[in-house]
Amino acid sequence: MTLVLGAWTSYVVLAIIILVVLVLAVAVAILRKTGARIDDSPYEACPPLTPAERSFWQVLQQCLPDGYVLLAKVRLADIVNVKKGFDAKTRQAHFNRISRKHADFVICDAVEMMPRAVIKLDDASHQARRSSERDEQKDRIIEGAGIRLLRIRAQRAYDTGQLRESLLTATARRSIAQPLAAQIGQESEASRTDDPTANPATPNCPKCGSVMVLRVAKQGANKGGQFWGCGRYPHCKGILIVD
Repeated sequence: MTLVLGAWTSYVVLAIIILVVLVLAVAVAILRKTGARIDDSPYEACPPLTPAERSFWQVLQQCLPDGYVLLAKVRLADIVNVKKGFDAKTRQAHFNRISRKHADFVICDAVEMMPRAVIKLDDASHQARRSSERDEQKDRIIEGAGIRLLRIRAQRAYDTGQLRESLLTATARRSIAQPLAAQIGQESEASRTDDPTANPATPNCPKCGSVMVLRVAKQGANKGGQFWGCGRYPHCKGILIVD
């Protein structure tokens, strides 16, 4: 009886050892398979901003008014909704126009996270005709939703004082939402005035509310005279004559 019990105990111990070895083997196989999946993945992490965008982001953070937060690479459909009242086909068509577009930078108030302004960083890629048409459509969507638009040309260095003033203007609350488009550093050299006595009080465009740029007429009856031209030219041709 003792021999039989001893033999049975040996079998049980051996069976337990075999079971443990099998469990370990299965665990190792699963770990290897999981590791192989990670190694074989066609994807890798990448920064969401280009070097130029990252540099501009850092400047924007310094100039951002109190009470606001800055977001980058935001899908347009996340800050703009299609209004109710459209049939399904029309609603889908309107949604398709925003589903694959994004805003470079979005300024939201820190309480409600409501978008107050969209900042577009214009670089050489925006000069192409197709890109320009796509940008114009995006501008109409953003401004049509009552969100102010601030356009800034990519530069090596930014005037933080001017940028801070533009952000304060863009985030200022008004009774009626108006679009704002300031093309900092984007006015052409041919039309820019270097007159040190130029009026420092920069007006807003009477047509679209954008920040205006002081220019000198190169032709016409007012040749040589100064005038304020819309910062969104040629998209908006609003002008104010300097008295």
